[in-house]
Amino acid sequence: MKKEILEQNILIAKFMGATVDKYGDWTIPNVRIPTQGWEQYGDHDPCLKFIDKCKDYETRYHNDWSWIMPVIEKIESLMFSFFIHNEGAYIKKTNYKGNFPHIGNTGENKIEATYKCVIEFIKWYNKEK
Repeated sequence: MKKEILEQNILIAKFMGATVDKYGDWTIPNVRIPTQGWEQYGDHDPCLKFIDKCKDYETRYHNDWSWIMPVIEKIESLMFSFFIHNEGAYIKKTNYKGNFPHIGNTGENKIEATYKCVIEFIKWYNKEK
Protein backbone atom coordinates (compact mmCIF):
# COMPACT_ATOMS: atom_id res chain seq x y z
CA MET A 1 0.00 0.00 0.00
CA LYS A 2 1.32 3.43 -0.92
CA LYS A 3 2.26 5.76 1.95
CA GLU A 4 -0.29 8.39 0.85
CA ILE A 5 -3.15 5.87 0.85
CA LEU A 6 -2.04 4.53 4.24
CA GLU A 7 -2.01 8.05 5.71
CA GLN A 8 -5.44 8.79 4.22
CA ASN A 9 -6.86 5.51 5.53
CA ILE A 10 -5.55 6.36 9.00
CA LEU A 11 -7.23 9.79 8.69
CA ILE A 12 -10.54 8.06 7.90
CA ALA A 13 -10.11 5.50 10.69
CA LYS A 14 -9.56 8.29 13.23
CA PHE A 15 -12.64 10.13 11.91
CA MET A 16 -14.58 6.92 12.49
CA GLY A 17 -13.42 6.77 16.11
CA ALA A 18 -10.79 4.09 15.71
CA THR A 19 -8.45 3.36 18.58
CA VAL A 20 -5.05 1.73 18.48
CA ASP A 21 -3.66 -0.48 21.23
CA LYS A 22 -0.07 -0.94 22.37
CA TYR A 23 0.43 -3.74 19.81
CA GLY A 24 -0.54 -1.51 16.87
CA ASP A 25 -3.94 -3.15 16.39
CA TRP A 26 -6.71 -0.79 15.34
CA THR A 27 -10.26 -1.27 16.57
CA ILE A 28 -12.55 0.41 14.07
CA PRO A 29 -16.26 0.83 14.85
CA ASN A 30 -18.79 -0.31 12.23
CA VAL A 31 -16.32 -2.30 10.13
CA ARG A 32 -16.02 -6.08 10.20
CA ILE A 33 -12.69 -7.14 8.78
CA PRO A 34 -12.43 -10.44 6.89
CA THR A 35 -9.62 -12.78 7.81
CA GLN A 36 -8.86 -16.12 6.15
CA GLY A 37 -10.18 -16.94 2.71
CA TRP A 38 -10.95 -13.38 1.66
CA GLU A 39 -8.52 -13.10 -1.26
CA GLN A 40 -9.26 -16.58 -2.61
CA TYR A 41 -13.01 -16.89 -2.16
CA GLY A 42 -14.38 -13.46 -1.33
CA ASP A 43 -17.58 -13.24 0.70
CA HIS A 44 -18.72 -16.70 -0.38
CA ASP A 45 -16.16 -18.68 1.61
CA PRO A 46 -18.01 -20.68 4.28
CA CYS A 47 -14.92 -20.47 6.50
CA LEU A 48 -14.70 -16.68 6.26
CA LYS A 49 -14.37 -15.17 9.70
CA PHE A 50 -14.65 -11.55 10.70
CA ILE A 51 -12.75 -9.60 13.30
CA ASP A 52 -12.96 -5.98 14.41
CA LYS A 53 -9.22 -5.33 14.69
CA CYS A 54 -6.55 -4.83 12.08
CA LYS A 55 -3.18 -3.23 11.44
CA ASP A 56 -3.16 0.19 9.80
CA TYR A 57 -1.80 -1.27 6.54
CA GLU A 58 -4.78 -3.66 6.34
CA THR A 59 -7.36 -0.87 6.07
CA ARG A 60 -9.35 -0.90 2.81
CA TYR A 61 -11.27 2.36 2.71
CA HIS A 62 -9.71 3.11 -0.68
CA ASN A 63 -11.00 0.00 -2.47
CA ASP A 64 -13.80 -1.71 -0.53
CA TRP A 65 -17.42 -0.51 -0.35
CA SER A 66 -18.00 -2.36 2.94
CA TRP A 67 -15.34 -0.12 4.49
CA ILE A 68 -16.30 3.22 2.94
CA MET A 69 -20.10 3.00 3.32
CA PRO A 70 -20.09 3.39 7.14
CA VAL A 71 -17.99 6.55 6.60
CA ILE A 72 -20.60 7.93 4.20
CA GLU A 73 -23.31 7.12 6.74
CA LYS A 74 -21.39 9.01 9.44
CA ILE A 75 -21.00 12.03 7.15
CA GLU A 76 -24.73 11.95 6.46
CA SER A 77 -25.46 11.70 10.19
CA LEU A 78 -23.66 15.05 10.57
CA MET A 79 -26.39 16.67 8.44
CA PHE A 80 -24.69 16.45 5.07
CA SER A 81 -25.91 14.70 1.93
CA PHE A 82 -23.56 12.44 -0.01
CA PHE A 83 -24.11 11.82 -3.72
CA ILE A 84 -22.40 9.30 -5.98
CA HIS A 85 -22.98 9.61 -9.72
CA ASN A 86 -21.11 7.99 -12.63
CA GLU A 87 -17.42 8.57 -11.80
CA GLY A 88 -18.07 11.44 -9.43
CA ALA A 89 -19.05 12.05 -5.82
CA TYR A 90 -20.01 15.20 -3.97
CA ILE A 91 -21.28 16.37 -0.61
CA LYS A 92 -23.90 19.05 0.05
CA LYS A 93 -24.82 20.65 3.31
CA THR A 94 -28.35 20.04 4.49
CA ASN A 95 -28.86 21.64 7.89
CA TYR A 96 -25.26 22.59 8.59
CA LYS A 97 -24.93 26.11 9.99
CA GLY A 98 -21.76 27.75 8.78
CA ASN A 99 -19.54 28.11 5.75
CA PHE A 100 -19.26 24.96 3.72
CA PRO A 101 -17.11 24.73 0.59
CA HIS A 102 -18.08 22.74 -2.47
CA ILE A 103 -16.68 19.27 -1.90
CA GLY A 104 -16.68 17.01 -4.92
CA ASN A 105 -14.31 14.77 -6.80
CA THR A 106 -14.03 12.53 -9.81
CA GLY A 107 -12.07 9.35 -10.27
CA GLU A 108 -11.53 6.44 -12.61
CA ASN A 109 -14.48 4.73 -10.93
CA LYS A 110 -17.11 5.40 -8.28
CA ILE A 111 -15.17 4.11 -5.30
CA GLU A 112 -12.12 6.21 -6.18
CA ALA A 113 -14.26 9.34 -6.53
CA THR A 114 -16.05 8.53 -3.27
CA TYR A 115 -12.76 7.94 -1.45
CA LYS A 116 -11.31 11.26 -2.64
CA CYS A 117 -14.47 13.08 -1.63
CA VAL A 118 -14.41 11.50 1.85
CA ILE A 119 -10.76 12.55 2.35
CA GLU A 120 -11.52 16.12 1.29
CA PHE A 121 -14.53 16.27 3.63
CA ILE A 122 -12.64 14.90 6.64
CA LYS A 123 -9.79 17.39 6.16
CA TRP A 124 -12.33 20.23 6.05
CA TYR A 125 -14.28 18.81 9.02
CA ASN A 126 -11.16 18.47 11.17
CA LYS A 127 -10.26 22.12 10.53
CA GLU A 128 -13.78 23.24 11.50
CA LYS A 129 -13.88 21.37 14.82
